[in-house]
Formats: sequence, structure tokens, C-alpha cells
Amino acid sequence: MLSGAPYGYRYIRRQLDGTPAHYVIELPQAATVKAMFQWVGLERLSIGEVVRRLAEAGTETASGKPFWDRSVVWGILRNPAYMGRAAFGKTQVRDHLHVRVRAQRHSADVPRKPYSTIRADPQQWIEIPVPAIISEALFHTVQGQLAENRKRARQRRDNAPLRLLQGLTVCGQCRYAYYAKKVSKAAAKGHQRDYAYYRCVGTDAYRFGGERICDNLQVRTDKLDDLVWQQVVELLRQPDRLRGEYERRLDVLERNEKNGFDTTSLDKQRLQLEKGGSSGKSVG
Repeated sequence: MLSGAPYGYRYIRRQLDGTPAHYVIELPQAATVKAMFQWVGLERLSIGEVVRRLAEAGTETASGKPFWDRSVVWGILRNPAYMGRAAFGKTQVRDHLHVRVRAQRHSADVPRKPYSTIRADPQQWIEIPVPAIISEALFHTVQGQLAENRKRARQRRDNAPLRLLQGLTVCGQCRYAYYAKKVSKAAAKGHQRDYAYYRCVGTDAYRFGGERICDNLQVRTDKLDDLVWQQVVELLRQPDRLRGEYERRLDVLERNEKNGFDTTSLDKQRLQLEKGGSSGKSVG
């Protein structure tokens, strides 16, 4: 059976007369989906600009929130269901191949599970026909524009000066990451500023529908970098302390692995596939 209808669709359960479960298009939401694809594919907007347009129009999310997270818009623009081909098995689990430089928001500093979820190769997906909201040509145009937007963003990052703690610092209040933001020309008042500021993502109102969710202060990059570097140097002078912390974290990971592989998500997929044997295929 089908399940978990994405934004723009409504899920209809399997009927008593044997009619299989299916999706029907929710016209108001579908109009929003189509607009998103047109903004990116035809007007070549960034995801940030799409989020701003949705906020200006007062468009609510599926859960009724007045602001859209960029990751939600990204997920919609990447979902092949909108061109008429829903997919099962888009993700898969694998062992951790590397250690994250910082914990994910709302996650433990040391992962409790010895595996992570990654996007599967599209050739491994099981595709299921559903009503299309946009054309296949527009969908592929948007994928190309998203790739172009990523390329431009990467070029901007490559040209920007690197900061010691860039991508490593986390806000102790809201748990969002801190990022480096250069001093604007207006704030510099005509003077040369060789430093920037680490700023909490949660203090950017435009990311959250015009209202900031954090009031933590920003901090100068040079001052925080110097402070942290001094502490790193001091820590390197205490190899026993480093060894103890390394062994503690290694012990935590080993205990988690001994607790066994969490098969909850795999069991759900198995049940969906078993049900699909009698009433159709499943969408994950």
C-alpha cells in the first residue's frame, strides 16, 4: 500500500471493495508545489528566495507553520513523486564512515546508533506511478538549477576567508550552528576590518518566518579563535587527559554496538513490503 503522502497529495486508504491505496492531488497545495518548481526552474531562484516568497504570500506548511524550513523546500524539489513517480527505498543505512565535526542539532554528542542513513542510488529505487503535478521536463530542469546553485555557493565559500571554528561552533542556547559573517560596509564605517563575527543561525529572523528563535550574542572571530587555540595548545600538553577522553568515547561506541543493531526502521520496511504483496507496493 501507499503511505506517507508528500505535500501536495492526500493519502486514500485501501477500500473494502479491493480498490488499492492511492494518492489524490490536493489542489491548493499542488499549486504551491508547482509554483516552487517554476520559481527555481524558470526564474532560477535560490531556495532561500523561494522561502522568502512563501513567507510573503502567507503560505503555510503542511503542519500549519507560517514559515518554511529550507530543508523542507529542498526535499520537495528533489522528490520525483511530483513528476508522477513516487519511490520506495530512497534511503539506506550504513555504518558510520567518518566522525562528524559536531553533533547534529538535538542529537547526542556521541551517536547512540552505530549507523547512519544515506540517500540510495536512484537506480535502486522502486518507482510507483502517482498523479503528476509537474512535467518531467520541469523536474529535471530544477535538478540542474539546484546543482548550479550548489556550485555557485561552493565558489562563494572558496573565495571567502576560512575561520578556525567555521562549522564547528554550536549555540549553547538553541543548539543551531554558528557561522562566520563578515562585517558589513555600513558597520565598518569606512575602516578596514580583518575580522568577522560568529553568528547563531537561530538569530536570523529571515530563516524562521521573520521571527528569530534565539537571542544569543554574536562573537568576534579573532577573539574566539585565539581563546580556543590557546585551550587546544594547553590540552596538547596533557597527553594523559587526551588519551582518557579518547578511551571514554571509544567505550561508549563499543557499548552501543553491543546493544545490537536497531532494526526498527528495517522492520517497518519489511511490513510495508509484505502488505504490498497483497494490496500493492509501498512508498518509503
